[in-house]
Amino acid sequence: YYRIINSEARKLTRLINNLLDFSRIEAGLRQYRREPTDLATVTQRVLESLDSQFRHNQFTATSKMNGPVPVLIDPEATEQALENLLSNAMKYSPENREILVEVLRDGAFGVVRVTDRGVGIPPRLHRRIFRKFYRVQTDAGSGPQGTGLGLAIVDHVMRGHGGHVRIDSEPGRGSTFA
Repeated sequence: YYRIINSEARKLTRLINNLLDFSRIEAGLRQYRREPTDLATVTQRVLESLDSQFRHNQFTATSKMNGPVPVLIDPEATEQALENLLSNAMKYSPENREILVEVLRDGAFGVVRVTDRGVGIPPRLHRRIFRKFYRVQTDAGSGPQGTGLGLAIVDHVMRGHGGHVRIDSEPGRGSTFA
């Protein structure tokens, strides 16, 4: 019972943090405090913090860390972005409960790839999913619960760091966010 309560409390905390952070973004008050950080360490910390949710929801999260990846980032904002990507991977993967997280260097950029084998997203919606309050509807019509702010925040955090978010997804094949 403790794990369930803890898991649900973390979801509520993430929801509140997303709402507060998005309010700061909308008001132009969100600033990033960049510092030299290892992207692999930040990613591992997020995976460990979500471990009870992975276990509770019967997900297997596999990580591939390609050595230390030194970057200049706001660790707290980056953790929030990664939590949002992993939360979406769980929400939109009702059948195949496997998530792969890779950390690597691509030229001057540090890259984190989150791959799921979920419902996938039609190419015509790839741009829309980063809009605030937009949520992909599933075949059942209602879709998973959420505010539709997670990917908008991820996009803002990455742009605020001089980066971007890429998506590779098709219905029935799953999604990779990098």
